[in-house]
Amino acid sequence: MKNIFTWILWILLNLNILVVNIDFITNKKLFNNLEISIWDLTSIGNSAFKGCYSLESITLPDGVTSIGNSAFSECNSLTSIKFPKSVASVGDSTFYKCSSLKSITLPDGIISIGDNAFCECSSMKSIYFQDNVESIGFEAFDKCNKLESITVSSGNSHYKSI
Repeated sequence: MKNIFTWILWILLNLNILVVNIDFITNKKLFNNLEISIWDLTSIGNSAFKGCYSLESITLPDGVTSIGNSAFSECNSLTSIKFPKSVASVGDSTFYKCSSLKSITLPDGIISIGDNAFCECSSMKSIYFQDNVESIGFEAFDKCNKLESITVSSGNSHYKSI
């Protein structure tokens, strides 16, 4: 079942029939590692992978510029995210309750981080912001109780490490 579903999803993505807004996924255990490799994909839709609790890692392709609200929220096993440089915004609650996520490095392209974007990432220990982050939403890192360091690139004119 997993292989058939993955194959069908791959076909839909590569034929550009589906713009990754996959709220129809009912068996949330199908994914462990997600590597989306479609060259003209520009956004991940709202709630696209919400609640995929077996998802451990995500690699987004170059060209993705936005990640929708709650796109990966409640992915409890998620430990790794690889953002392309093209991502400019992370939506509200995008990684809400991703309780296994320990660190995040946001690429140069990210300008805005939505409200509650990483809220309740209870294992989060470190965050690194690049030069271009201009806007961090309300409670973006609320209840990240293990957070030890937030480092901001010295070239960022909006935020500074203290």
